[in-house]
Amino acid sequence: MGFSSVIVHQESVCATYGCGLGTACVIDVGHQKTSICCVEDGLSLEDTRITYNLGGSDITRLFYHLLVRNSFPYKSCDPTSLMDVLLVEDLKETFCTLDFNQMKLGYQEFNLRRPDHKSLVFRIYLGNEIIQAPLSLFEPGAHGMTTKEIGMRFATLNSGDPEDPHDENYLAATRPKHTESMSCKKSSKFSLADPSELPNSPMSLEDAILWSVGRCPMMTDDELKRRMLNNLLLVGGGLAHFNGVCDVITRRLRMKIIGNEQFQSGGLEYQTRVVQTPKDLEPSMIAWKGGSVMSCLDTSQELWIDKREWKLHGLRMLRERSPFYW
Repeated sequence: MGFSSVIVHQESVCATYGCGLGTACVIDVGHQKTSICCVEDGLSLEDTRITYNLGGSDITRLFYHLLVRNSFPYKSCDPTSLMDVLLVEDLKETFCTLDFNQMKLGYQEFNLRRPDHKSLVFRIYLGNEIIQAPLSLFEPGAHGMTTKEIGMRFATLNSGDPEDPHDENYLAATRPKHTESMSCKKSSKFSLADPSELPNSPMSLEDAILWSVGRCPMMTDDELKRRMLNNLLLVGGGLAHFNGVCDVITRRLRMKIIGNEQFQSGGLEYQTRVVQTPKDLEPSMIAWKGGSVMSCLDTSQELWIDKREWKLHGLRMLRERSPFYW
C-alpha cells in the first residue's frame, strides 16, 4: 500500500453523500461503463446492482463513425491517436445534445490545432448524428457489440472463497442480529439470484433502471420504489453533460412504467424525477466530493486502514473495515 491510510467505499454511496440525498437510485455513466444501484440511508442495496460495459467512449466512437459516413472533412483522422480522439470528444461535447429544440443542424466549423503546425479550420455538416450518438445508450444494439462484449453483470450469490476465512459467507453468518432482521424483510422473490435467472441480453438504460428499482426490498405500498423513482441521481461524465438528458430519461421511463405490473400502484408514473446537477456540482465529481465529505465524518473514522494495519493483517483488515460485503 503506497499511502499512509485509506477508506474503501462504494461510488454509489459516495455520490449520495456528495449531493446530500439519503435515498436515490444512482445512475453512474462513466467513460467505459454504466452502473446502476439503489442506495437507502447510506447503504447500497446489493440486490439492485447492475453494471455493463457501455459509456461515454462508446458514444464518441459511434459519433465518429456517423461523421465518417457523412463525409467528415478531416480525412486523416485516426481513431487510435490520442489527439484525434480528444478532437472527436470535443466535437461530441460541443455539438451533441438530447434537446430537440437546441439541435444545431447545418454547417458548423471546428479548428484543428496541433503542436508545431498551423491551425486549420474545417466545415462540417451536422445532421441527426448529433442526437443519434447520445441516444445510443438507450439502444445498446446501435453499437454493434455482442452480449459478451457488453458484459452485463449483476449481484449474484457468492459461493465463498476457501482461501479467505473472512469471506462474505463468514460475515453474513456473524453479522449483528438487527441487520439480519432487516434482511428478512426482503421478499424472497427479490433476493440475490442464480446467474441463470438473470437477464441474458443487453438492456436499454431505462430497462436497467426499472430492473434495479424493481428489486428494491418490498415495503408497504411500494414506498421505497416510489422514492427511488423520484430521486434518480445521474452522475459521471459519460451522459450527464448532454442537454435534455433528464427529459429523455423521464419520458422513456414513463412509457415503460405504463402497463408494468410492478409499478401499478397509485399513479407511480407521475413521480419520476432525474437529478442531474445537484447544488450546481459537476456530475463527474459528485462521487469524489461525497467521498471527501464522508471521510471527515466522525462515524467514518473507524473505517480508516493505515499502512501498519494493512501490513499486519492484510485482506482480513479490509474485510472488517469495509462498510459493505464484497
